Amino acid sequence: MVSNRSTIKLLIGGCLIALLTGLTVSYWYQKNPCERFVENPASVYSAVCCSKDIPANSVITEDQLEVKNMPLSRLPANACDCIYVPVGRRLPYPKKKGEYISLREFGIARILDGVESIPMASPPIVDRGRQTIPPH
Repeated sequence: MVSNRSTIKLLIGGCLIALLTGLTVSYWYQKNPCERFVENPASVYSAVCCSKDIPANSVITEDQLEVKNMPLSRLPANACDCIYVPVGRRLPYPKKKGEYISLREFGIARILDGVESIPMASPPIVDRGRQTIPPH
């Protein structure tokens, strides 16, 4: 059986280890403080989404789209931020109301956080050896 002295020694030893661990972590944190990403709540970004269902192979019109504002953390990747980019282009597949329009759907990619954009070659969609949607 363990005596009271052994129990007290173990308890004091455990407290000393916890105290030394806390002091070590505190010292390391002062040397290299962790930086946290804090989003500016005033920063609002735009993204184009469908205001109604858009059928496949249809040309997009302005009344089928709307712009939603949201914080950066909710912004979809490669989101189209200008309503006039997709207008007049053909959408190869259907989109439901509320779905976001991506620049990649039209062969456009963003680089350097939206500073410049480059056209991408989009392969034509084929069905049984025949081209069904012409490339842009």
